Amino acid sequence: MIVDRYYQIFVIFIAVLWLREDLIFAIVFGVIPVLFLLMPVVVGLLLWQSAYQNFGPQKMRLMARLRWDLSRSGSMFADNRKSKTSKTILKVYGIDPTIALPEQKEHLRELLENAYAIDRRVPPIFQKSLTATSLGRALTDACDLTGAKRNSFIATLISVEPKHRTVGPILRIKRAFRRIFAPLVGSKVQRRRIEFVYLCHFTDQRIKSDPRLAVLTEAIRRARDTNGLSTFPREPGVFDVIVQLPLGTQRNLVLLSELVFGILNLRRTALTDPGRIKWLRKLKGALDTHSPPDRVLWDTERPARSHPAATPKPKRAATPQPEPTKEELLEELHQEARDAIYLRRAWPIGSDPVGRSWLGGMPCLPKSIPWPRTPQSGTPLHFLAQIDCAELPRVKGGEEMPEDGLLLFFASVKDDMVWEDEGSTRVIFVPASAVPGEPATPPSRLPDIGYVEGSGVSDRSGINSYPCWPISAHPIKTFFWDFAMPMPKLSLAYDLQKGAMQALLPDRVEKSHRPVMANELLYNSEDDPETAPTRRYWVQPELVEAGFPFCGAVMSRFAMELEGNMLASLMENRRLKELWRREGKELSKKAETTMARLTNHLALLAKVSERLDAHADLAVPDPETRQWFTSWLEEMQSKHGFMVQTELRNALLSVVQQAVTDEQMRTLLPSELYEFFDETLCPSATQSEHMMLGHTQFKTNATCGSGIRLLALDSDRGMNFMFCDVGMIEFWILPEDLQRRDFDKAQAYTAGG
Repeated sequence: MIVDRYYQIFVIFIAVLWLREDLIFAIVFGVIPVLFLLMPVVVGLLLWQSAYQNFGPQKMRLMARLRWDLSRSGSMFADNRKSKTSKTILKVYGIDPTIALPEQKEHLRELLENAYAIDRRVPPIFQKSLTATSLGRALTDACDLTGAKRNSFIATLISVEPKHRTVGPILRIKRAFRRIFAPLVGSKVQRRRIEFVYLCHFTDQRIKSDPRLAVLTEAIRRARDTNGLSTFPREPGVFDVIVQLPLGTQRNLVLLSELVFGILNLRRTALTDPGRIKWLRKLKGALDTHSPPDRVLWDTERPARSHPAATPKPKRAATPQPEPTKEELLEELHQEARDAIYLRRAWPIGSDPVGRSWLGGMPCLPKSIPWPRTPQSGTPLHFLAQIDCAELPRVKGGEEMPEDGLLLFFASVKDDMVWEDEGSTRVIFVPASAVPGEPATPPSRLPDIGYVEGSGVSDRSGINSYPCWPISAHPIKTFFWDFAMPMPKLSLAYDLQKGAMQALLPDRVEKSHRPVMANELLYNSEDDPETAPTRRYWVQPELVEAGFPFCGAVMSRFAMELEGNMLASLMENRRLKELWRREGKELSKKAETTMARLTNHLALLAKVSERLDAHADLAVPDPETRQWFTSWLEEMQSKHGFMVQTELRNALLSVVQQAVTDEQMRTLLPSELYEFFDETLCPSATQSEHMMLGHTQFKTNATCGSGIRLLALDSDRGMNFMFCDVGMIEFWILPEDLQRRDFDKAQAYTAGG
């Protein structure tokens, strides 16, 4: 590994020739002094370990015992001892794997901190260090947990793993050893090339989209993840992205990089690394389906270094290069452009024919295919979009796309939307022959959108799906961009992309975003300026004249969302109160005041809940009910402020979104309501960048996907889409996986605005 095998064999051959009968004598007298020096150290550490297991602090000595038991498992006696130690740990740390895990995160965090600290206090001799995975397996085995509960417990342990660990002496020795012998594994030039490709693939779309370079960057990422290193190097003073990996892994990556760049000499490698030649030849057969990447994408060395020295010429004054003209930049951008497919939401409502492609709603998922879930906790994923491939235009770059059948896109839309866990996103392909006639029914455990795992809190209580909105597919050009581009070219590329989208979009009503309820300040007395003013609220007159609240669905949905959000706020303040009370903060009194106010408002809402729910969704309230509801809203707004305004807008918006696919609701609602929400619902180039294929999106920093862009979804207010901080989602798939219809290999990434 450190010295190539060819030279290892050569050294042994020379030693046998020169030493012959003295060989055994030399080995014995070379090894015995080393063993003699190491023996007291090893014996001393073993005695210290034994003493610590019996007389150390209870929680720490249990960690030392479990580490020893896990390294000795296999016999019935060792397994019984391991089970007994694991049960004692659960009891001492106050952990019960069978109940809700989020409530025990503090105990789990303490458990992991002690598991890592034991290696510093008692260095492991002939043992393996404890990890979150090995610890989780031992504890779940002791409780006879299996299946989803076991996976959920291990996943929770991993989630509370300390991000920054204190490095113990053993790990420091390992890292120093790797740094010392790293030059024998790969030269500085090879390491600089690997570092350049890996770091630049986060920002350079050319590197990201090259299939051969994608293999290298993915191998580096997996190696770093496997060895507990972050995806992006954050180690202080470390610029070599592979230097902290095991030496064997470093050697594999160095050889892989040479193979990816197309400069590997297999004959020489057969002599230096015979154990790896079979793996490299097999990998070469798979990579040869793609041409080697352009040298400028990976070669960090200046070509001039290899040129012979030229005869010096008289120096001339540097001639400034003229800036490229707008016409030259346009020609360059059009040469770099790629064909793509723009997914336009139907607007005005009912204007486009309804096919089998839509955003939100529910998928046409056959009963033979289970609804996708996260493997750790078994939580159902949220449905994002359904694309009928038969409705897609055929564009250059999309030759491998299916000619028919459905593509279904799912993701776990949690509050953070950090999809580091495997199975957080999924793409399912349904052949045309298997497409059912009706959309599937969502699973009962489908969580709310924007939920905070284990807390019961979400962005919108009771809302676990997006509104269904039909889309039509149109060919479009996408233009390459990079933050490293000169500003004139970058600005021109942005204008071209925006113009290409705007040409496919409808005109909008020129109205700004307005609140559903207007307000003004009223002063009690002009002679007394110190008197606190009051604020009066009223529903926008144009909505009242059009028949506000229009239908029973607005009243009942408003009540449901208002109650759900007040309950969620009550739970959050209860949690904060307990947290601040334990920390001795005075803020706990503030939480008590907020809780009392919310409890009072819930009681006020309960008094009128029957009247709010009395009408069916499509029933039109009588004039008396409309007048009562308007007056009651004005009173609630003055008492509760922001939350009433927000939930009323959400309720009105939801019925307009329902009208997209519900003809009865569409007939019921007046045109004034559609015009009022035109600014929110009408697709635009700034909030509806939904696409397939082509270059990556312009709206945010680029995502880190590789290969072909399968789908891009924008934070679209008309769809209630909100990804990260007004960001985007992009699904990517490698060309060979698309050709094999292996959509399980597709990866999704988010990028914030």
